[in-house]
Amino acid sequence: MTLVVGLGNPGARYERTRHNVGFKAVDALAELFDATAWKTNCNAQVAECFDERWVRIVLIKPQTLMNNSGIAVAQFFKKFNVNANRIIVFRDDLDTEVGRFLIKFNVSAGGHNGVKSIVQHLGSNGFWQVKIGIDRPDDRAFVPNYVLADIPRDQTQLVIDAINEAIVELVRSVLPQLEVTTLRTAPEPASHRQTNSPPD
Repeated sequence: MTLVVGLGNPGARYERTRHNVGFKAVDALAELFDATAWKTNCNAQVAECFDERWVRIVLIKPQTLMNNSGIAVAQFFKKFNVNANRIIVFRDDLDTEVGRFLIKFNVSAGGHNGVKSIVQHLGSNGFWQVKIGIDRPDDRAFVPNYVLADIPRDQTQLVIDAINEAIVELVRSVLPQLEVTTLRTAPEPASHRQTNSPPD
């Protein structure tokens, strides 16, 4: 089993914001794998599906607000008794350009409060992070308002493309690794950046 978490804030007012690209990513994954309907459980919206190799995936969208995302993730971590390295977190990333993505294992939160909360509640950063680029404002003081602002129309397709390419890479390179390991740690993979064409 693999837990795939999309980070964001619940409610219509946040639906189109930069901070909610994690929700958009798990929605796309749910559509790809024909997941069950979303239900509310353990402070989260939850759906289930199977990947191409018939490995069970539990999709999670915490409903605790971003800064408390770890509460919901920890509940599922304990409920299913999974290893931390079988948790994949989709999140926005200020340090990655719009239209690009990175997939990393066992790295720091990088200032992302939702990831910080997960690390705090799991007691470990030994999980996967799929970072979807949103760029960074020139003035750091604008960051709180920037991440809670809607994605500009001229960037929307770039973000969608980055999400889709990240999912392709995840299915191709990460999920197969999780089928053959039950350890709580795993080698850090090479990072992957989106290009204008699908990965080779």
